Amino acid sequence: MKPHVSVIIPYYDGAAWLPKSVKSVLEQQKVILELIIVDDGSLVSPKQIVDSFNDSRIILITKKHSGKGATVNLGVKNAKADIICILDQDDIMMPNRLKTQLDFINKSKNADVVYSDYEWVSKDGQLIDRFIGKQATNHEMLRSLSKGASLISMQTMLIRKNSYLKIGGFSEDIKLTGLDDAEFFVRLLISDQKLVYCPCIATWWVEHENNYSKSVQFQEARLVFLKYLSELSHIYPLKKEVSFFKTHNYFMRGIFFLNDKNPKQAVKEFAKAIYAYFFNFNTYYLFFKSIIKLIRPIQKKI
Repeated sequence: MKPHVSVIIPYYDGAAWLPKSVKSVLEQQKVILELIIVDDGSLVSPKQIVDSFNDSRIILITKKHSGKGATVNLGVKNAKADIICILDQDDIMMPNRLKTQLDFINKSKNADVVYSDYEWVSKDGQLIDRFIGKQATNHEMLRSLSKGASLISMQTMLIRKNSYLKIGGFSEDIKLTGLDDAEFFVRLLISDQKLVYCPCIATWWVEHENNYSKSVQFQEARLVFLKYLSELSHIYPLKKEVSFFKTHNYFMRGIFFLNDKNPKQAVKEFAKAIYAYFFNFNTYYLFFKSIIKLIRPIQKKI
């Protein structure tokens, strides 16, 4: 029987988290599903984990390491369902999430995408924050995304497979890994796809020491992301949004380098953020804080 939804987990050396993620998918009620785990050339294959579930709904695909974008696209290519759900290897679905969202997208006239809310939790399940979305136009959602306050997240989204393919799927640039979902959302939101908000907590986003967003590679991906935006702005009227995207990404890079005890680089990033958008006064505060941290070691040497 054809599945109602294909859940795709792009996997790369996440053995500590995958069992909980898989379990949360397989326990979804009143839904015919398939779970496609695409191993992006991990050092240790997840096959033993997959076999431990002894569930015919799981499909394991293995390929050479080429980044998250190519991994997700391969999963979508092999999906049998008309509706796709993408779940990170360390995220956990809430009970009945798929049934709730599937009912919603099927009842919503001409809906191409449904998105919901999520909770940010610690690795032991303690609530850190809750992110609640709302119904908005594509332009409103793009503006929110550009300011770092996205109303939509990949871990809460269901999307029709034909819509995913229509906008070109994920970028397969491995240097964009970590922000490939943001680049995908920009193309989604400037398209004619209809997005509908379904109010429910869909997923737990789990905070842990190995989150990719904490890596140097993720900070470099911010620059690659801005390059892609620049190219898109030559085709679509995105000038204002690109300014917001720049100030947010340079701002976040500045915070990263400030916390990494590299005030010299933090000063440069905050300066770029100010140049991109003059009216973010918190950036000025952190810019001067970075300068103070930079000159204090010099004063001590003198």
